Amino acid sequence: MSPTKSFSVITLFILTRALSISANLFNIPTLLVPPSDTRPTTILSIGPDLARSKKYVHLTGASYCFNISTWDCIFCKISKNYGFEFVSEFRNKSANTYGFIAVNNYEKEIIVTIRGTLNMNNVLQDSDWVMVDPNDGRTVVKIGDGETIGVNRGFVRAVGSLFPQLVTQLNVAMRNHHNYASQSRPCASLHHSLHVKRTDQSSPRFSCPEILRLFRIRGPRVGNRVYADYWNSQNMPITRVSNKADFAAYLPPSIHGYVHFGSEVWINSKEEEIICSKEVYEDPTCTNSMPVLLHNLADHLIYWDMEYLACAGQHMETTLGQFVTDL
Repeated sequence: MSPTKSFSVITLFILTRALSISANLFNIPTLLVPPSDTRPTTILSIGPDLARSKKYVHLTGASYCFNISTWDCIFCKISKNYGFEFVSEFRNKSANTYGFIAVNNYEKEIIVTIRGTLNMNNVLQDSDWVMVDPNDGRTVVKIGDGETIGVNRGFVRAVGSLFPQLVTQLNVAMRNHHNYASQSRPCASLHHSLHVKRTDQSSPRFSCPEILRLFRIRGPRVGNRVYADYWNSQNMPITRVSNKADFAAYLPPSIHGYVHFGSEVWINSKEEEIICSKEVYEDPTCTNSMPVLLHNLADHLIYWDMEYLACAGQHMETTLGQFVTDL
């Protein structure tokens, strides 16, 4: 590996630690308490669903493994014990994005899982904090615009890289499991890390009768308050899980107009699962109670018994190769 390429690998890990701190350095008080949107609201979406989150988290872990279609990875086997079976996968090689579809024949569910950040392309997408109108992906939405839905531009582009394949394969899965459509819970959608936003933005266009369950695990903020209001008003289960001082939960910064949506479960430093308030956009006693200087990558990589880099660690050369770019 050349020196310039090695430099890219090293700076990746520095970048993940620096992003959450550097975003607030100009405002010293935020080094103690991160800025967040604590304005009152009413989160009408159902949830959070802690029990399902603990099952689905293994599917999100499986998305970081290799040769998923064999359904033989560490987390594939755990998911199989819960009744989940692999159906199909979709990827965009140029954008380095990935996801897969699974079914649970016992629960009669179809589950869409989008992989989180795993390579340099994903990090670059993460870092694009410009907010745009999701309808065209180009029109810039100003900070504080209370009328227009705004979402992260990098996330919109990531959605675009996977969305055509995702919809096609989801249509096939729905046809092959058409009897699930009459059930009370035909679809679930799992997102985390970078890609927690991808399907959030587009799910009203899915071919499922409804996206009846939306789980956001390890996820950053997606869009502005108008966007959050849309999801918070939906009569569907939405669960957001954050762990301790996971740096991703604080990005993009709220000072850029971003705010979380959905019902939060916070795993605190004692491993207690706290059900957070649904009367504010972001509960200041949950994730946002952690000082900025404590935000870290380690809390992003382990949720409950899920070590997200377990598969990657078994294939280090392949994994590190995804972080190499020519400078």
